[in-house]
Amino acid sequence: MEGPVDARFWQLHMARLCIKQLLPLSFAEGDDFKFMLSRISPALPSSLHSRAICISIFELYQATKETMRTEIAHAQKASKALPMFHLNVELWTSKITSNKYLAIRISYVNPQFQYKSHILAVREHNPPQVLVRNVEHASDILLIWVSGVLSEFNLAPIDLLSSTTDARSDDVFHLCSEAIPATNRAEHKTYWDLCLPHILNRALAGAFGINEGGRSLNPEARAILKRVQVIVQAINRSSNNKTLFEEVQAAEQEAMMTGLASALRLVHDAPQRWAATLQLLERVLRLWNSLRLAFSQLCQPFAIDSDHEQLIELYSLMEPTAHLIRASQNGSRPGGVSAVVVLYWLRRSVLQDSKPLLIVDPAQDSSSIEPEFRPADRLQPLTVSTRKLLLLALKERFFEGYADIASAKRSYMLDMSTYLHPAYRKQPYIEVFLDGVCGGDVETAAAAIRRETKARVREMAIECARAVLEGSLAESAAAPASAPAHTPLLPHQSIDEQDTRQTLHGPHALRGSAATPKGSRPVLLARPQAVSSFWDDYVYDSDDAMAIAAQATPATLSMPPNASPRSILQYARDLVDRELERYSSGEDYFNMVRDMGSPLEKDAALMFWERYSPIYPYLSAVARDLWLHSLRR
Repeated sequence: MEGPVDARFWQLHMARLCIKQLLPLSFAEGDDFKFMLSRISPALPSSLHSRAICISIFELYQATKETMRTEIAHAQKASKALPMFHLNVELWTSKITSNKYLAIRISYVNPQFQYKSHILAVREHNPPQVLVRNVEHASDILLIWVSGVLSEFNLAPIDLLSSTTDARSDDVFHLCSEAIPATNRAEHKTYWDLCLPHILNRALAGAFGINEGGRSLNPEARAILKRVQVIVQAINRSSNNKTLFEEVQAAEQEAMMTGLASALRLVHDAPQRWAATLQLLERVLRLWNSLRLAFSQLCQPFAIDSDHEQLIELYSLMEPTAHLIRASQNGSRPGGVSAVVVLYWLRRSVLQDSKPLLIVDPAQDSSSIEPEFRPADRLQPLTVSTRKLLLLALKERFFEGYADIASAKRSYMLDMSTYLHPAYRKQPYIEVFLDGVCGGDVETAAAAIRRETKARVREMAIECARAVLEGSLAESAAAPASAPAHTPLLPHQSIDEQDTRQTLHGPHALRGSAATPKGSRPVLLARPQAVSSFWDDYVYDSDDAMAIAAQATPATLSMPPNASPRSILQYARDLVDRELERYSSGEDYFNMVRDMGSPLEKDAALMFWERYSPIYPYLSAVARDLWLHSLRR
């Protein structure tokens, strides 16, 4: 190879390779690898050694960390007074070494309404005994570690808006539900919720009698599922049986001309995986004919031959809940509002023992047949009893906690997120969730939840507006006397110092860029003279944005530059109340649906708040931060 070789480039490239492929640092020192490097440059092998790679990994870590710090700082600055980060703390034990490990992840929505999620640290959890003896609760040690990690990114517990945990008994639960909220002031609440996929998984396990340990609540369902597992094990644990089963599948596919590229495998029921039992049932029902033929050729009894219809009904009962587990656990974005909608549907249909059950047979193509809704009186007795057990399990694990409005630990994050989704702002699910678990009148309790939800959203929006107004007046007071007074900036808005105009950035730039792109027509709104107005000389990059901005100038409210804190607070309340009044009408959302034709599109709420943030500067800031709240750990 001619020309000088950049050893630094190869060191960084090797460091990335070791990180991504989990290679040992000494990998580059092997004879075969050195020989390959020598063909590139004779001097290259001597510069690629474990110490150089270790230094490169450290430098890559520092560069990545600095990038994350910059992103977080920018998002934090744009959020003004609102806490905006969702905390996820993982604590697990290695099955090989029994060592405990901790990981901390934060999620947030940046000023451009983009979802971000970062793992800040992963460390071994082995606190010194002198520290363990000097703390009241083990979660205090976790709080010290979490606070230390957050401080590396210029964050503190006060910046955390919410968190999610698995159980109610471990140290992480106490950290998120007790220790962190105790460090914050009253006006900066940190909300906490249980992991919804974990709740649903445990509810399914209990209802179908497959919970580990203890007495089964549904021994009949457990027995039939055990027979399915035995059938699968009989195929998978014998190479001869597995080969025969694949041959039977191939012959059946050829006869039916299904066009499958290869034989489908029978999956094991892994308790540690989400809804693994559903995957087991789905594959067995799909391969039912092949299994019957294979056991016939093996001259062995097909022990579940008479359970076919029963298994289809159990699968139909399990599938909607298990689907919600997969969707909320495996999704790349938070799905709190979507989970509420599915739970609302489950509570009104699948979990109602008097309603027909939608029958789902994996062996049939659902797109080519009419859906079958089997009446409740035609369901088999085991299906009826399991249906009741599933509702009872979900009541105990989710709905009763939701109905406990008197509890000081009750989180309103779920309700606030749903209230700020324009399609579900009326929250029709509340009465359904309270049915059968509310100690008093359902309508009275539902009204109380709606009032408290709106009050908490209003409180957050007022705090944001107050901080923005105070900051803007402080900047005006510090400006030279000859300089024109600037109006208060909106959340996420920045000043273009190279221009005498205030340019719209972040979520207000509806087509992405703050600058006017080539070919578009810049639109300048007249500058209001009153200090109380929020709108200066904004540049928009589309007629669509211009039309929305034309509605955004609120009626002038009197607030002098030297206003007292009480006047500022009252002014903030008036602005937020105007936003809430307009939002409650739903007119803007209907207009968006009419114009864009996508009312049920994923992330429709973020699309709405991004589009209409000039009209709702403070509610959009709150909605952006609430949207990140996840019901999964």
